[in-house]
Amino acid sequence: MHFQSRLLITYSLFVVFLIMGIALAFYSYSTHLYEQNGISTYALMAEKMNLQLDDTVRPMDFISTDILSDSDFKSALSSLEAIDREKVENNIFIAEAIRTIRNTIMRYSILRHFYGVVVFNQRGDFFSSNFLQHTQSSIDPARLEKIEWLREAQIAGGRGIIWRPYEDPWGKNVSERVFSFVRAIPGTEGEAGFLEVQRSYADLERIFSLPDTRYASVLALLPAGTIFYQSQDILSVDWYRNVISHEYDRPSFLENPVTHEEELVLHHRSSYTGITVIVILNKRLFLQPLLGLRWMIGGLAFILVLIAFVFNYISSRRLTEPLRLIISRIEETDLGSLPETSKKAPINHSHDEIIALDRAFRELTARLDGALQKEIESRTAWIQAQMDALQAQINPHFIYNLLTVIASKGLEVGSRDIVAICESLAGMLRYATDTQERIVTLLQEVDHVSNYLYLMKQRYEKNLEFSIQIEPAVEQVQLPRMSLQQFVENALNHGFQKVQRVRHVSVKAYQKVYQGEPYWCVEIQDNGQGIDQDTLQNIDEKIASIRQTVDFQGISQGQRIGSMGIINTYVRLYLYFGNYLMWRIMSEPDKGCCVTIGGPLEYGKKV
Repeated sequence: MHFQSRLLITYSLFVVFLIMGIALAFYSYSTHLYEQNGISTYALMAEKMNLQLDDTVRPMDFISTDILSDSDFKSALSSLEAIDREKVENNIFIAEAIRTIRNTIMRYSILRHFYGVVVFNQRGDFFSSNFLQHTQSSIDPARLEKIEWLREAQIAGGRGIIWRPYEDPWGKNVSERVFSFVRAIPGTEGEAGFLEVQRSYADLERIFSLPDTRYASVLALLPAGTIFYQSQDILSVDWYRNVISHEYDRPSFLENPVTHEEELVLHHRSSYTGITVIVILNKRLFLQPLLGLRWMIGGLAFILVLIAFVFNYISSRRLTEPLRLIISRIEETDLGSLPETSKKAPINHSHDEIIALDRAFRELTARLDGALQKEIESRTAWIQAQMDALQAQINPHFIYNLLTVIASKGLEVGSRDIVAICESLAGMLRYATDTQERIVTLLQEVDHVSNYLYLMKQRYEKNLEFSIQIEPAVEQVQLPRMSLQQFVENALNHGFQKVQRVRHVSVKAYQKVYQGEPYWCVEIQDNGQGIDQDTLQNIDEKIASIRQTVDFQGISQGQRIGSMGIINTYVRLYLYFGNYLMWRIMSEPDKGCCVTIGGPLEYGKKV
């Protein structure tokens, strides 16, 4: 994928996620704010409805109490209940009682503020302030059994009760709906009569009117839990009763088990009437106005994403234009054009990073050109070295042939020593000049050391004694070629410079347990003058430096053993065995030196 495409996709995705996050956060915040405002508004509305209902019922209660406080009214009603109507002489009292009752309820305040004030008794006497609708003066006593609130008023015993809306049973227009405040009027024996203060159902509708009935409805419950008012047919009244019986920390939407809609139930109970007003909000319909806001936010987010995409495309193209120029320079560069590329004019750009990248590329081509020239010189030198090596291979073959001739002459004169010396020298020369196998077995290495010591024995004669021991278990261990001769050669050349005695050199190869694992070990010990402490310390410091920094510069500056130094030998062993290498040099003044090397048996064992 191109860098420009990757840059465009990365920043576009970032902008998309950023705008989507902001849009979702804004929509969630708007929804939450809308819900909280709705909850606050309709909670206040429920309280306001109850206060208005209190203000409506309070005058009804007051007028009923005022009428019952009139002693003439009560006396007149009691007379009608108790008087013997068969006697003619009582007619004047009956007429007076009727006039008193009518005068009491036909007041201007009653006519103006109430639909009607009705007074009747169980003997059928009937009085009403609404003379236009209630034209009768008496009623059939049997009709009283159909009055729903009559029994409740009797039980209340003179205490006023509010009765739910119903069709006015006294009027000419039976479809007129009213709600009432009723009382039973106590008499000497039972009830002297009943008083009903009526108001039109339209008054309730004004009180319980809602700004939007699509998602909100009202339910009012009497203290007994019966329905006093409902703005629409509600099926789950029992569930609403259960909800308002529980106290919640704050209003929240609950699932209606009947309608399976999420609804918010807000309620307020009047301490005066005991009526509980419940406002019900349907969440789905309540949040429907936010659908337009959702589409608006989505459209705005899409436009912003589109603008950001175009901006990112233009910006990424401008940003990558210098990179494309550098790429074209790179593609035009080959081995033959390296000098010209490094000398091209720099790119002019407002960003320092682009200028630095162009400068680094031109410097790189200059370094590559220099490295190429050095590589050419190195290859030339390598070819010359190969030719020299091929030329040098002629000399060992000549020496092998010459040693064979000398051995033949030794046989002719009967000298077995000359034959043995020639064979040992030829074996050493063949082993030292073999470049095919750089890793050999311990047995091969010990055989080579044996040839070397045999030749040195011919030189020193009685002044040199040596012994070689190797256990069969370690014969096939592998290690770098020419790892042991250097220690033996060092013992003979440098170990006896300050002492005059018979040289004793021993080589032992064996198996031992080291750090809980089987190891192979080789000990090379002499009885010479030993190594002084300064030299040992110098060797230890160089070895520590090699282990810590793996910096092999200056290896040739170490202690020399023949043509290779101690440090050089250590490096070759360390490169092969790593941290598994066992290395120890022990020396005692005038008693000799003991060098021990080794490694894990399975690590260096030939398979």
